[in-house]
Amino acid sequence: MGPIGEKLYELIFEKGFPVEEAYEYLKENHYITDALEEIELMVEKIRGRPTAYKGGPTEGLKQPDIKSVLESGDNQEEGVIRKQTEGLVKEVLSEVLSELSNEEKFIIRMRFPLFEDEEPKDLSEIAKMLQITTKAVDSRLRRILTKLKEKMLKYGLSIDDFIDVYT
Repeated sequence: MGPIGEKLYELIFEKGFPVEEAYEYLKENHYITDALEEIELMVEKIRGRPTAYKGGPTEGLKQPDIKSVLESGDNQEEGVIRKQTEGLVKEVLSEVLSELSNEEKFIIRMRFPLFEDEEPKDLSEIAKMLQITTKAVDSRLRRILTKLKEKMLKYGLSIDDFIDVYT
């Protein structure tokens, strides 16, 4: 498949544009001189169909403007990957939190509050609330964060993935 065929495949099968819009885009930006019928036949060959096929899953649906999609740099694949990563990060965090004792969950909630109007407590404040030493709070917090880090690495996630989801 040549460069025109590759671009057709991208526009029609990956981005979901009708043949006519893809044809107009190729005429304007890639200076093709083929007739629309020839492009339609090329599309049918890409689909693996021996005869022309009118209609399809996208016919009749309102399509976004082809230029705006291509120029915006919006990559559907990146969006899907981002959603999958976000779901995986939340799943890993939920799994780690479910394995914690109530006291460990309390330490996490105090150190990393859920709401912006709450101030994070320092280790000595948490230690006073739990009537344990600051060193014990620090040790538990480190153990919790290590568990989280190990789980994330096990699933191929990084701290950047975590930060992207929760900031």
